[in-house]
Amino acid sequence: MAVSLFFYLTADHIKSFQVVQGTLSRNDTYTAFAMRTESVQLSSGSGYVQFYTPNASKISRGSAVYGISATENADTSGISADAATRTSLRSSLARFSSDYDSSSFSGIYQLKTELSAKLLAAAAENGDSSSQTIFYADQDGVVVYGSDGYESYTEDSLTPELFSTKTSVVSFDSGAQTEPGNAVYRLVTDEQWKIAIPVTNKQVVTLSNFSTIKVKFLKDRKTQTGTLNLKSINDQNYAVISFTSGMIRYAEDRFLSVELVTNTGSGLKIPNTAITEKDFYKIPAQMLVQGGDSNSSGFLREKTDKKGNVMLDDNGQPVTEFVNATIYEQVNDENDNPVEYYVDMAAFNDGDILRAQDSATTYQIGETVPLQGVYCINKGYAVFRKIQIIDQNAEYSIIKKQTQYGISQYDYIVENASTVSEEDIVH
Repeated sequence: MAVSLFFYLTADHIKSFQVVQGTLSRNDTYTAFAMRTESVQLSSGSGYVQFYTPNASKISRGSAVYGISATENADTSGISADAATRTSLRSSLARFSSDYDSSSFSGIYQLKTELSAKLLAAAAENGDSSSQTIFYADQDGVVVYGSDGYESYTEDSLTPELFSTKTSVVSFDSGAQTEPGNAVYRLVTDEQWKIAIPVTNKQVVTLSNFSTIKVKFLKDRKTQTGTLNLKSINDQNYAVISFTSGMIRYAEDRFLSVELVTNTGSGLKIPNTAITEKDFYKIPAQMLVQGGDSNSSGFLREKTDKKGNVMLDDNGQPVTEFVNATIYEQVNDENDNPVEYYVDMAAFNDGDILRAQDSATTYQIGETVPLQGVYCINKGYAVFRKIQIIDQNAEYSIIKKQTQYGISQYDYIVENASTVSEEDIVH
């Protein structure tokens, strides 16, 4: 018992891994530049500005956007709100309550501005302008009370420096004093918008596989699918992604942190350390025959004597034998016709001659090709199983499911392929 215990403790113990289904958490993050159809609207009067529309909200043509008065603060205490206005006020309060963050006190000021704007808009609709001069939108759009100087930028304006020298947004505040010609608000007039991302040559290779791509906006963790175009502008590659919706959520933002969801493949998840390679003989597809004692596929091998000479029959023709070899891979041409097979080397030797059925065509065994795989240990010993990798990061690979001579979910494999050889008994 002591000897057995000694050998057990000193023997190499193989660590197993149970195959599971999954995906990889590997998507690159970027800084994106947002481009929209927008313009800065200028003040038509002088005095103190009071906004009638909440920031980053939709307005229709003819709606009251802002008013200018001689006093700094508008008095909303005497305004009578109708049922629709009261419902809108309650909605704003409920949204603020659910999203309230005690670490960001500025949200209270934003709420105050929003409530005041809704009351002033209601007063304007009822003909009570509180001695203000009211200004109206001349087209539909989304109102934003801020400007950064990039409103006219297009794809042709992109430069690498743009992403490293971000200009601060100049906010337009309710109650601020203005003069004719001063910027007073920004109006975005189209729901279609784009983001541009500088990318490397390596990233271009990955992104070239996509015509549309899912984008995760890290600001609110929402995802949206857009149309992807890769462009080179002044020797810099850019991924330009176009959207047809969602603009209003990010109308206040020029630079956005985004994640491009390129890791969309799912399958069986295995550690990279489990992956190994095994050589297989490469055999032309025309050499495959049907034969033996069944309808199984295989190859006709010329028989040789002990000296290695080809054996001949009474007619002087080579004697052949049927070899039922295991085919691990079939390679097809563009018309999906088989071109060659990768065959387990255990069935042949270098130099074996194969003969096509009912033909004088021959092929000499010798050329090999490696296939990637893992060692499956379900039966207590290491058996090579082929894999097809569809995605990979530094630690794990996602492999295709239901491959011939492959592995399945819940199979046990050797976690580190370098610790075993094929046919080893696993302790």
